[in-house]
Amino acid sequence: GGGVYNAGTLTIINSTVSSSSGSYGGGIYNSGTLTITNSTILSNSAILFGGGGINNAGTLTITNSTISNNNASTVSEYGGGGIYNRGTLSMMDSTLFNNSVSSMGGGIYNYDYGTTSITNSTLSSNSAGTAGGGIYNTGSLTLINDTFSNGSAPSGGGIVNGGSKILNYSNTIIANSM
Repeated sequence: GGGVYNAGTLTIINSTVSSSSGSYGGGIYNSGTLTITNSTILSNSAILFGGGGINNAGTLTITNSTISNNNASTVSEYGGGGIYNRGTLSMMDSTLFNNSVSSMGGGIYNYDYGTTSITNSTLSSNSAGTAGGGIYNTGSLTLINDTFSNGSAPSGGGIVNGGSKILNYSNTIIANSM
């Protein structure tokens, strides 16, 4: 974690994590319990994956926050320009905007063991070099009342759901994604 490393319990409120870099998790690396509220994760970069942050077998709750302009220039098959998740991620009333990755999951890469739930949120203008401009999912993903727009990737500008992985969604819009 270039900006924050958490292996315990941490709450970030009304704060900004910006312009940080690291190999894993440009802005944040979490393997504990992390709550982010009314905050901004902005312009961070990762060499491997998780430009904005990584949730590695931890619990991450994001509420009323913005994750934008983060980048992961991964040399591996993994990605996550905004977030790389292989734990439990809950995001509500938040925005992922203009994040990018050279491989998969411009907004979020939800890895095999990851469980992600997104409610009342917007994923817009995120891009991936290979697949999943908005989200690349190989775990369990639930979307409720969300909007995906202007995502881009050679395969699945909005969402790519890998194989027989779990994808549940309701009242979700995917528009102008290529």
